[in-house]
Amino acid sequence: MAPESTIIAPASAPGRGGISIIRISGPASRTVAESLCGKLEEPWRFKRCSITNKGGAVLDTGMVVFFKSPHSYTGEDVVEVHCHGNPRLVDLIVAEGVASGARVAEPGEFTKRAYLNNKIDLAQAESVADLIEAQTEEAALAAHNSLSGKFSSDINACIDSLVASRIFIEASLDFPEEETGDEDLNRVGLEIKSQLSFIETSLSSAKKGVMVREGFGVVIVGPPNAGKSTLLNALAQK
Repeated sequence: MAPESTIIAPASAPGRGGISIIRISGPASRTVAESLCGKLEEPWRFKRCSITNKGGAVLDTGMVVFFKSPHSYTGEDVVEVHCHGNPRLVDLIVAEGVASGARVAEPGEFTKRAYLNNKIDLAQAESVADLIEAQTEEAALAAHNSLSGKFSSDINACIDSLVASRIFIEASLDFPEEETGDEDLNRVGLEIKSQLSFIETSLSSAKKGVMVREGFGVVIVGPPNAGKSTLLNALAQK
């Protein structure tokens, strides 16, 4: 994918804080960033900069870093501007970026571009949202495990193994004159059993993952003053 548009949006959570990050991605990202921060350093090197508007007035002093395609989150040229975490200030900087040729990114568009540029697969793209929304340590660990690519790697290894087993079986049926040793047949049988076990485990883990991610409803029923609130507080560790 090679989109013509350059997009800009906050990459950090909304609200006030020490630092906010504004991400710019697309073919004109460097041009847009230099209109805000002046000439950029070499890729992957931070630069302290004054962030200015079109009139030359300094909006803030911060840091800027350039990520050269394809070695960036989206696979495109990407610039990140680090400013102070004032929502109004962030809006002003984004507006200046739009005035310099970018457009405001749609929700999830940076990750969408990463997927379309083959930087991440669909499972990893979905895990980005899961990691952001994780409410427990277990949910965060599960989401990161998927984001790291391990889950996709395991699935692809399973597919490759089953395809190889299918090819072996089809070849044995199509060319019966070619003798197939018992050792080879046993090896293929064990490999298929191993992959079936992996699939069953993955399906079970997926069901558990849904509960970890979405939670589930629990009703505590009992007569008045039976200790329902005490039990709830104990379960909630309060």
